[in-house]
Amino acid sequence: MKVKILVFTFNRPELLERQVKCLRKYLQGDYEISIIHDSRENEYLEQFQAICSELKIDFYHHDSPFGKTPSQYHSDSIQWAYDNIIKSKSVDDIVMLLDHDMFLFEEFDAIEYLSDCDIAGCEQSRGNIKYIWPGLCLFKSKSIIPIDFDFYPGNFFGQELDTGGGTCEILRTEEIKFKDTGVLYPSDYDEIDLTEDSAHLGYPFELHMDSKFLHFRNASSWHNNMIADDDTKINVLNNILKDFIE
Repeated sequence: MKVKILVFTFNRPELLERQVKCLRKYLQGDYEISIIHDSRENEYLEQFQAICSELKIDFYHHDSPFGKTPSQYHSDSIQWAYDNIIKSKSVDDIVMLLDHDMFLFEEFDAIEYLSDCDIAGCEQSRGNIKYIWPGLCLFKSKSIIPIDFDFYPGNFFGQELDTGGGTCEILRTEEIKFKDTGVLYPSDYDEIDLTEDSAHLGYPFELHMDSKFLHFRNASSWHNNMIADDDTKINVLNNILKDFIE
């Protein structure tokens, strides 16, 4: 059994090499990394293609029209990968969905992590409806593919849900064993106060899956018309990661 890692990128090519270095250093077992790049009019396409060529990892291009919300774009690229890669090429594998700003910095065995469940991820809830945030999600393809669900936002059972809303159907499937990975918010690192707004710019760093993954958060700058302007936060990230990937 292989772990198929699908990384979803958009506008931050400078983060990809560090993310791949982290995965290659700390992910245990047999795995394969693929990049699914979503763009409008081929933005950043050449940069991501060049990085993937240099790193020798598979590259897929998903071109999207203008006019959708960030949540719709995110869901679209994940759904495209699910329909065109996972269902046809990863039926017997463990699949990891990974946002482009999630960094592994401790040894992690995905197959062992899923030994007692079918799917693991950070549970979200609105009202009485629960669903799975797809920014870091692990699942056994054979268990999940037979379920009729999608990753889109929308109204489900009377609740408006964002990205991954359709995964509420997975959690409503009785035979599926789900592990809620939760989320923690680190307070400091190496004398850096991570609670200061100047360090996180309104989107605090997160820790996922037993604190083995560091989530930068909002790297796409969806609140700022997708214009990245976070040099201070990037410097904080670099100060953290240098101790783990150098």
